[in-house]
Amino acid sequence: FLDFGAQYIDNYFFLKNKNQNIEYFYHDLIENNKIVEEFTNLNSLKNIKVIHSLENVKKKEYDFIYFGSVIQYVNDFEKLLLEILNKKPKFIYFSGLNIYQKNNNNFIVCKQFNVFPQINYCYFFKFDYLTNLICSKNYELLYYSENPNSKINYSHINSNLNENCKYLDLFFKIKN
Repeated sequence: FLDFGAQYIDNYFFLKNKNQNIEYFYHDLIENNKIVEEFTNLNSLKNIKVIHSLENVKKKEYDFIYFGSVIQYVNDFEKLLLEILNKKPKFIYFSGLNIYQKNNNNFIVCKQFNVFPQINYCYFFKFDYLTNLICSKNYELLYYSENPNSKINYSHINSNLNENCKYLDLFFKIKN
């Protein structure tokens, strides 16, 4: 199980409670990786490994990859996705994606000010573009729905885009 952009290790504790033998891999920002590694060592947690570099993330094979509201902040997201998909994980779950339908662009980059003074750049994805990209690698979309935290205010975005923006979760499975 790869928890990419996890921030916390609540998924680890939840999964560990369900399956004592789970192999849990954690990757996030440098400062979060350090904190989680220290916490893991101090508490002698088992079956959790912090992966510090993106290159090392791409080298390993995983059965399940969880992108928790993070892929939209990865600069070269398409390259990362294709490299990970080539490893053929059985399942991929994206939580909290900014998705739109009615626009000719495959993705749009927005400047995010809601965590001021920090400024982030965030991708918004066209639904068909993202799902076709993943499905082109022999995956099928099993499920999508609005994220439970979908109270996102899109009013500051161009009106042509904000009318059809949704904060979605997407769940894919590799085809047999």
